[in-house]
Amino acid sequence: MTPDFRRAAVFDVDHTLVDGWTGQLFASHLVRKQPFRVRSWRAVGRRGLNLWRAGMQRPAAVETGVRLLAGLTEADADQLARECFDRRIKSIIFDEGVSELVRYRCDPACYCMLASGSSIYIVRAIAAFLGVDAAVGSRGRVQDGVITKTLSHPLCFGEGKLDRVRAHLDAEGISLKNTTFYTDSESDLPLLQAVGEPVVVNPSPMLRLTSRSRGWREEKWRRG
Repeated sequence: MTPDFRRAAVFDVDHTLVDGWTGQLFASHLVRKQPFRVRSWRAVGRRGLNLWRAGMQRPAAVETGVRLLAGLTEADADQLARECFDRRIKSIIFDEGVSELVRYRCDPACYCMLASGSSIYIVRAIAAFLGVDAAVGSRGRVQDGVITKTLSHPLCFGEGKLDRVRAHLDAEGISLKNTTFYTDSESDLPLLQAVGEPVVVNPSPMLRLTSRSRGWREEKWRRG
């Protein structure tokens, strides 16, 4: 099949596919499993800590979650992410989001991926369960199989998420104009404006205003 006929469906994760902030859930799971990491959590800065507690996905909060993994091997991070998914995230995935993904997966011309500011390890665990083709998320650089405190830029947030998704789809020969993107957050406006079909799901008040002024499709997804 030639690239011209291929298309993509890209899904944000937090409050779009999942009823919550997965980065916060993963970080709290990690701290419970390895309490000594509380010191690392506090060390990344009070602003990031306060945003983390508030469940706000902003760059400082994203960095908090990424740096909390420093010192772990990637294999350990993946294992902890799978545990967190099974215990805390699997039950809060929106049914409508799963149905929408299944619809796309039934189309052999469609490439499905997740794109989130949360840690790539928890995003990969969700992606594996949903059976999507790829996932992008925020991460620390890896040296000799061990996650470091040095962030890998760009973070998968705002313009950085657009850059990450564009690079991934370019490698697959898929245009952003042949892409549908689902999100709840105004921080994803760069990607929403770049794709051919933007869809807002359970939008924040600010995103709802923008969406309605531009005539974008709006979805309301719920659990159960």
